[in-house]
Amino acid sequence: MHSGKALNQQSFVCRRSGPRCCETEVKASINTGSLHNHISASCCRRLGLVASEDRSPCGVSSSVTALQLQVGRQALRCSAFVKEDEAFELCLGLQTLLELKCCLDLSSRVVKFQGCDEELPFLNAWSDSQCQHDTNENL
Repeated sequence: MHSGKALNQQSFVCRRSGPRCCETEVKASINTGSLHNHISASCCRRLGLVASEDRSPCGVSSSVTALQLQVGRQALRCSAFVKEDEAFELCLGLQTLLELKCCLDLSSRVVKFQGCDEELPFLNAWSDSQCQHDTNENL
């Protein structure tokens, strides 16, 4: 499920694990409203990944496993449910964010990783707030 809670797209690096590691940059979004990762079918084809049929709790019929994901200097192996939705290439869910032990700093607009000083921007400057903040002067 790609909910409205996806924060924004940021370039991360995604590698296919196997005899020939082919490093390919993908556009990724962060979705704290979803526990699981999701990847578009077209991104799977571009990376040469073969999805396996699966019965998932979120109604997706296929997934990829052993996906070697690298975010900055942090790397981990994860899985992702394949969706036909082409609005994103890779959507990182809450489970992966927890495994990366990262923190979303909304003030600085960066992802911070525990145990190192690395920070990655995840909101572009053009995505300024569309909300008007109340100063609460009447209180």
